[in-house]
Order: sequence, then C-alpha cells, then structure tokens
Amino acid sequence: HWTKIIDGEMEKPSGLPDGEYNAVDVAYVEKGIDFEIPVGTPSFRYLRFKTLEVWSSGNIAIYELTFWGSESN
Repeated sequence: HWTKIIDGEMEKPSGLPDGEYNAVDVAYVEKGIDFEIPVGTPSFRYLRFKTLEVWSSGNIAIYELTFWGSESN
C-alpha cells in the first residue's frame, strides 16, 4: 500500500518542445529542483517516485536526495 505525499512538476523554463532544450533548461536542472513536503506529513520508511512524463529521452536521473526535518518517535 502506497500513500501519495505530493505531486511534483518541473516545468521547462525555455518552453521548447519535448526533445529540445537550451542553456536556460540546463542551468535550471543543474541548480537543482526542490519539492516541499507539507508540514505535518507523517514519517515514512520508503519513498517511491513515479514519473509520468519527461522532457526528452524517456529516462530520469536522480543524483542527490536531501531531506530536512525532524524524526518522529
């Protein structure tokens, strides 16, 4: 059983069609994208990411995940 926490979306800043990108898009991705999880969300042991659509190749790459917050007892 999975509990949905958030829906996240990365909008392409250049507005170019899928499969095309420019320096603005690259800089956006290299800066990193933050998704806020609402305060009060319960703790979870495992996270699952479900990708529905991508900008180009059909693949995603996650290079780093960093979480901040408090551990619940």
